[in-house]
Amino acid sequence: MRGMPSAPSNYWMAKWWKRGYPPKPYSDLRSMWKNHLLIAWRSLKRDKLFAALNILGLAIGITACMLIYIYVQDELSFDAHHAKADRIYRIQAHYQFGDTRDDFGITPFPIMEALLKEYPDIEAGVSLFQLGQTTLEYNGHKYVAQDGYNADTSTFRTFDFTFTHGGPEALDEPDNIVIMQDMATRMFGAEDPIGKLVTRNGRALKVAGVIDGKAENTHIPMGVFMSRLGMPPQAKAQLDQSWGNNSCFNYLVLAPGVDEHAFQGKMDAFVTKYIIPQWGGDQFQGSIRFNLEPLREVHFNNELIYDTPKKGNKAYVTLFALVAVLVLAIACINYINMSTADATRRAKEVALRKVSGAQRGQLVAQFIGGSVMIAVIGIGVALALLWLALPAFNSITEKEIGMGYLLRGSFVVVVLLIVLAIGVVAGSYPAFFLSRFSPQLLLKEGIASGAGKQRVRKVLMGAQFAIALFMVVGTLAVFAQLHWLRTTDMGFRKENLLSITMPLPPGPDTLAWDKLRPVKDELMRQSFVTGAAFTQNLPGQGSGRWVLKVNTPEGRIDKPMPTMSTDADFPALLGVELAAGRYFDPAIPSDRVNAVMVNESAVKAFGWKDPLSEKIFIPGDAQASPPQADQELTVIGVLKDFHYTSLHTPIEPLVMFQSDQRYGAQNLVLRLEPGDVATQLATLQGEWKKLFPNAEWDATFLTDSIAQLYQAEDKLYRVFTAFAVLTIVLTVMGLYGLAFFTTKQRTREIGIRRVMGAPLFDIVRRLNKEFVVLLGLALLLAFPLAYYAIGRWLETFAYHTSISPLLYAVALLITLLVTVFTVSVQAYRAAVADPVKALRYE
Repeated sequence: MRGMPSAPSNYWMAKWWKRGYPPKPYSDLRSMWKNHLLIAWRSLKRDKLFAALNILGLAIGITACMLIYIYVQDELSFDAHHAKADRIYRIQAHYQFGDTRDDFGITPFPIMEALLKEYPDIEAGVSLFQLGQTTLEYNGHKYVAQDGYNADTSTFRTFDFTFTHGGPEALDEPDNIVIMQDMATRMFGAEDPIGKLVTRNGRALKVAGVIDGKAENTHIPMGVFMSRLGMPPQAKAQLDQSWGNNSCFNYLVLAPGVDEHAFQGKMDAFVTKYIIPQWGGDQFQGSIRFNLEPLREVHFNNELIYDTPKKGNKAYVTLFALVAVLVLAIACINYINMSTADATRRAKEVALRKVSGAQRGQLVAQFIGGSVMIAVIGIGVALALLWLALPAFNSITEKEIGMGYLLRGSFVVVVLLIVLAIGVVAGSYPAFFLSRFSPQLLLKEGIASGAGKQRVRKVLMGAQFAIALFMVVGTLAVFAQLHWLRTTDMGFRKENLLSITMPLPPGPDTLAWDKLRPVKDELMRQSFVTGAAFTQNLPGQGSGRWVLKVNTPEGRIDKPMPTMSTDADFPALLGVELAAGRYFDPAIPSDRVNAVMVNESAVKAFGWKDPLSEKIFIPGDAQASPPQADQELTVIGVLKDFHYTSLHTPIEPLVMFQSDQRYGAQNLVLRLEPGDVATQLATLQGEWKKLFPNAEWDATFLTDSIAQLYQAEDKLYRVFTAFAVLTIVLTVMGLYGLAFFTTKQRTREIGIRRVMGAPLFDIVRRLNKEFVVLLGLALLLAFPLAYYAIGRWLETFAYHTSISPLLYAVALLITLLVTVFTVSVQAYRAAVADPVKALRYE
């Protein structure tokens, strides 16, 4: 009887519900999604192979996408941290002499002071004078920074860097120095570095600031910054007069509201007033222009000479982003293909749900919800793979990106967008396709695997094949070009050449190089040293650049030309062949000051018929009092063309002359006999320490330094290789899943053929045929696109290999073997199965 009082209320509640009284909407929605996810989870547990292939495939694709996203964001973040980044500009110098144009990242030292006085539109300016490799001494130990600068007091008030000790005012005193955190740790350990005294070339310097050089991305190679206030007056006065010598990275900050393009007119007027008179005024035959380069664009500008090293390449960044999208597309194609291939079972499931009253929107939500759940699981697996892959990726790309990057808001947003996009895109086709049919049609055999649906799968599989072929061809092409760059004849014998960096002369006497020259004779005493020579410039590392006067059929012209300053033995040591004339002769005194050698390109460019009767002139200083006459140099030899820069650029006219014995040669180059390299280096280093006990031993084989010229291409090859492998792996996974479902659908057909006596090979061939045909159609799209892309990339090199048709054949063979093997594994399993069981298959 206790239930009687509640009976009427239950009746009226049921009646109320019948009339459509809505329950709590959030509760109903939550229950619906909970039900969808529960069904999706049960489906995953029931089809473990399907689930594993989809989740792992998506995880690999998402990992690749995240890695490239991190890389792209890191590249695009260069110099973005400066508060005034949108108003900071670097000054470029552009010189035009006839058909020759030179573009410099450095400009004359004195221009910044003059610009600040001339134009109030400039809020601030910074000049960084490069010191090169800088050695500091502390407590009897030497510490080397690869990059050193003489800097303005405004440097750290203009650029925002993370100081771990000290602050922007660190360069306000003459003997102050700012170092990087890693150097401070090596020098002082855990001690406070502020106020510590270090020495450079006998001069005491006080550490006034320490910067975390790895905290931000900057195009400026971080090293040691010395206050310009401490520059010796004589050196400062000399630099203040060097209007014609490009020696500084100069930056200016435009005042708020000043338009960059409008200010360019003032820069042109500045050049006319201050620069052109240094080049002869009205007699100047060329043109000079100083441009403003936005700070954020410096990192990606590879068109300048005498610029900061380790530049980015925006084309490669875009290419990497495209590769990531392609790999993710393959992962999504795998998921869509396997989802549609499994539609037979899902069709019956959908029919039963429709009979039970499920609406189309609920079915669509169920499919997309399940797809999103797989994507979420894939994201979890992808984060684990990312953690495992990040160290190797950093090694390939030469980055130092940590997992802390994942905490950035932009990264979280991208991950959520990837999950949503994959869930919606990958789940949409089966959702909308199956939900549009009536239960009767869905229960009809074959509706879920009809011709239209198979066409979609074939199109998607063909697209996957096309992407794989494109990636494999691209990887092989990059490898072929990189191999060619490393092995092609550069016009000289680069093997077994060791370059030793000479130390600075002791004390302030910059003319004391003659004290260092006996090292050449001492090292030549070693039996394994077959030759030695001093040079200011090394092949593959560029050259000097002078404006010289040369005679042509049209008259005498000013010509900016690459120059190499060497001693008499250097051309022969390199093994550069003579086309005419002779090498420098140490026994002929006039060769030291009045003789030059040129290359074949110079002879062709100047139209010389008899080059050994020609002269080259070093322009005298017309501004001097009295004016200096041009210095006349006689051409004594013509060298066959050799590559003294990278193969990205064509060979230009080159002038080689002997360096003045009073001045330095930055490098001593030795030719070694083939042998035990480690023993040879140890012996040479021991002799070096006897001669220069306080100098750093810095030696590099020329083959290694030349290989550094192609770091960008090496990085491209390694990234392409990694992602090509991922593409093949994903293709194999997709093929395996699709072949599995294909053989499953054709189980009875295979059983009948086996009973009728069909050979095993015939069954395997039939199942492979449709995939091989798809591969053949895919190459019709992939190969023309690859041919175009490879051709455009090779155009960035002045010299490049020719891509053989064999490369395309190899790419096709690799993809074909992978395809046939993957499909054949499934075909073989189906073909050797019990035919009786196959005939009973429903």
